[in-house]
Amino acid sequence: MEYVFLLLNILTIIICGFFLNIDINIYEKLLIIISIIFQIIVILCMLFKINSIIKHIDKIFVITIVLGILIIKNYYLNFFILILLFITLLTRYYFNRCLFFCKENNYIKDIRADLCFYILFAIYLIKLLNIS
Repeated sequence: MEYVFLLLNILTIIICGFFLNIDINIYEKLLIIISIIFQIIVILCMLFKINSIIKHIDKIFVITIVLGILIIKNYYLNFFILILLFITLLTRYYFNRCLFFCKENNYIKDIRADLCFYILFAIYLIKLLNIS
């Protein structure tokens, strides 16, 4: 499970780096840069076994996704976030937990978080359909 999380973070950094090179507005670039910084922090925390920080970065993930609703206008970037939300929901059900808490032994799955991700997924889907 930890390797899946590490692989997803590395892949996301690569794709986010690609988005920095396309024509997007300054707010979208700033949000991507912040996202990349926190993904690098997660990778470093995983490599150095600092689990206490990883557990708190999940809130930043949700905040960036919510800010993206207001900031992101680019079709491809919205599509990428939709894919991220789909992968998030898929991994939450496959592993029966949030991957940010992969080292937590006494983790209790929060159904409200799943509902939040479904709502965000629906919002991004509607937003994506309105952009095209």
